[in-house]
Amino acid sequence: MKTSNLLGKQLAIALLLSIAEVITASAATFTVTNTNDSGPGSLRQAVLDANAGTTADTIVFDASFNTAKTITLASEIALGANANVTHILTIVGPGKNLLTISGNNAVRHFKTTAGDTNSISGMTLANGNGTPGGSINNSSTLTLTDVIFAQNTANDGGAIYSAGNGTTSGVLNIVSCTFTDNTTTGTNINGNGGSAMTINSGNVTITNSLMTGGTTLGGGGAIRNGGTMAISNTTISNNTSGGAGNSDGGGGIHNSGELTLSNCTVIGNTSGEDTRGGGIRNFFKLTLINSVVTENTATEGGGGIYGSGSTVSGEFMNISNSTISNNVANAGTGSTTFGQAGGIYIGGGMATTITGSAISGNTARLIDPLQATRQGNGGAIYTDGPLTLINSTVSDNLAESSYGGIQDSNPGGTSDIVTIINSTIANNRASGNVGGFGSSSTSDVGQQFVSNSIIADNIADGGTSQDVFGSIGSLGYNIIGNTTGSTGFGTTGDQLNIDPLLDPAGLADNGGLTQTIALQPNSPAIDKGKSADVISDQRSLVRPFDHPSIANASGGDGSDIGALEDQPPNTPPGNDVTVEAPAGDASVMFDSVTQTGFTIFAAIVPPSSAGTPPAGYIILDDAPAYDITTTATFTAPITVCFTVNAITDAAEFARVRILHGEDGVLVDRTDRSSLDFASRTVCAQVDSLSPFVVALAPAPGLLNISTRLQVLTGDQVLIGGFIITGTDPKLVILRAIGPSLSGFGIPNPLADPVLELRGADGSLITSNDNWTSDQAAIEATGLQPTNDLESAIVATLDPGSYTAIMSGNNGGTGVGLVEAYDLAPDVASELANISTRGFVDTADNVMIGGFILGSETTVVVRAIGPTLTDFGVANALADPTLELRDVQGTLISSNDNWKEPNEAEIEATGLQPGMDAESALVEILPAGAYTAILAGAGGTTGVGLVEVYRLP
Repeated sequence: MKTSNLLGKQLAIALLLSIAEVITASAATFTVTNTNDSGPGSLRQAVLDANAGTTADTIVFDASFNTAKTITLASEIALGANANVTHILTIVGPGKNLLTISGNNAVRHFKTTAGDTNSISGMTLANGNGTPGGSINNSSTLTLTDVIFAQNTANDGGAIYSAGNGTTSGVLNIVSCTFTDNTTTGTNINGNGGSAMTINSGNVTITNSLMTGGTTLGGGGAIRNGGTMAISNTTISNNTSGGAGNSDGGGGIHNSGELTLSNCTVIGNTSGEDTRGGGIRNFFKLTLINSVVTENTATEGGGGIYGSGSTVSGEFMNISNSTISNNVANAGTGSTTFGQAGGIYIGGGMATTITGSAISGNTARLIDPLQATRQGNGGAIYTDGPLTLINSTVSDNLAESSYGGIQDSNPGGTSDIVTIINSTIANNRASGNVGGFGSSSTSDVGQQFVSNSIIADNIADGGTSQDVFGSIGSLGYNIIGNTTGSTGFGTTGDQLNIDPLLDPAGLADNGGLTQTIALQPNSPAIDKGKSADVISDQRSLVRPFDHPSIANASGGDGSDIGALEDQPPNTPPGNDVTVEAPAGDASVMFDSVTQTGFTIFAAIVPPSSAGTPPAGYIILDDAPAYDITTTATFTAPITVCFTVNAITDAAEFARVRILHGEDGVLVDRTDRSSLDFASRTVCAQVDSLSPFVVALAPAPGLLNISTRLQVLTGDQVLIGGFIITGTDPKLVILRAIGPSLSGFGIPNPLADPVLELRGADGSLITSNDNWTSDQAAIEATGLQPTNDLESAIVATLDPGSYTAIMSGNNGGTGVGLVEAYDLAPDVASELANISTRGFVDTADNVMIGGFILGSETTVVVRAIGPTLTDFGVANALADPTLELRDVQGTLISSNDNWKEPNEAEIEATGLQPGMDAESALVEILPAGAYTAILAGAGGTTGVGLVEVYRLP
């Protein structure tokens, strides 16, 4: 029994050892130790040793390759040369900047065997030369990672040629590779190409790679694809295809297979002489997703993309969430030349669907004016195949002949139906006729349909059809800026020959994957459409978004017309969250948002309808105004900023204010420190949202003066003085108030006040007893007294000194109030200082002077008494005291004897009183109402004078 167990253990150990030997033999690692072309330690020898194996082997490089090395090959290296054995080989290079394998411009680097699986990484393959495939000829399953292909040459497939052995197609996976300055030299017409690669058949995936600087005489400056290819996160740039007699084209890519590009950029490529498709030329199936095709040039048609095929064979182009921009279609001279479609050419029944995309800034050039029908048409798109355009924007394209936006040129038939849905075609230009969209074929009637789209603001320099041309089938709910030259519009929901009020800024980043043109807040497109069951807009935001305050079109669903659905931006949670108005002239910053929500900017039109501003403020009707609301949960404060481009004078801009609606009243909440003339921005800080308007504050100065005093007789009547400085006459109203004071609890009011206005020399200018004698003029100011016995004078006064004298009719006495209001704060003059003289009694009969400031102002307030005796005034107040209070009655400051404590500050103004016993204050005060109270120290009485000076 024990012997049997021992034997079993020995057999098990032997079996394990034999399995280990098999594994070791079948998964060998070979190390390259030198840069020799052949022999022990060479790369070639390592491959030969691996080829002798039967399954998976790995080749690595020793530490000597930690410094840059070059291996120069004398002949190509065959991977897996045994066609009867399926082999797996992985070559792990030290790094693309450490190892260069050179073909010395004479030989190809590698050739693979069908059925094998190979992987190459971490090296540069340079100066290869083979036919076909200058660096690699592949028929295996090959993965290339972090490899640079540089300056390789072939008659076809400058760097890589991938096909198969007739039975099995090659498979190619390319990850993080760079192809630069590779070339093909084949002269076969319409055959050779692909400086980076030619794929004859098989599946190809390319990710995170760059293909640049390639040159081919055939089609496909970088790629010529005849297989099934998926490219993602890759840039194809500055490649050139084609030469004399070659019509393949495709400056970046020539596709006759199935091609998908996702998150790719095709930029700066050129299809050379007599070729088409500056970026891409497609003959079979092309899918473009979230990609950019820009700044490419075709010497003939299709500056960005040229597609030509047949609906019978199933060819198509599907373009979604992509940008086709700034491409150019050139042409030559003579009747054989062709040059249409700056952006996209659709020909030969190539069924094309474009969704959520922007086609902008493309140009179709007219080189030979004698060939205007063959050149320079279709700035964005030229089609004689079926086209469906959904949720897309066609803008800022140029046709040097005609059709700045889209031209449909097919002679008709079901294979040529053009349908435009929920799209915007605007700001395109044609040097000839038709700025926007139309059909150039009279036999192609009834094959164009437009639904819920904007076609407007296009320009035709040489024709009358600015926006549309031809017989077009309206499916309703369109805005057409100018219908001249077209028929078919005018069905349900169409708005014709009107301005859609698109954002003047034009194409911009309004969110989403592609640029759009925003709608102005009062655009007739908002909520006037019907979305044709499309549930999102170009930005992939929900459609419709129904504004409750805007009535929907009859039969509509509240969608907006065009590619963009106007809706409030979503306010995310977080701190310092800023949300901008769609028009770009307002922003709201929330200090903290705890729950997401929509912030809605509803334009107030006209802004003056928002409410009544504070006295002296003027609401600007040419400045932004919004009723702002949010469904987000936030923590105060909120900062609201406006851009006010309407004000171009710096001094005037300093008066710009934001007024905020609070309990039905517009309140100035401007943060004065935010005023920035350079950017024309002004901000306000508030605790809640509601209407906001922009206004001009009154010009700096004293907007109102008033003095309440015991009016006696003789020299003890109430005498108010004021000075108007500046250059322009100023409209003022003077009031003498008496009986109505009883309504404010003032005892013994003056029963019947009389008012006189006198000039600097004492001459009488005018007088009034009972204001209704000039009722119309006074009521026009809105400042009419409430009692018919009170007096008022409206006068336009030149700059100078004036005196208003208030007395009682027939020698009556009592408490009276004299006032002066500035009715023209915007003219180039102002109330610079005011003064009132009268008898100062005690208790409620001290002198109370009021004034209103239109803006932050430095003022000097003086209480004068003893000095009056020098001017012959009897019974002058011996020791006046002075208090300055705000509109709430809160004491701001007070003084008794001006030298204490601010002697130096007051003397610096040059307005120090003449007697030490007199009082004075100097203060910087914000806009608002203030009261100066003049009393006698210790309850003394006498004639006093209170004065307010505005300092420049």
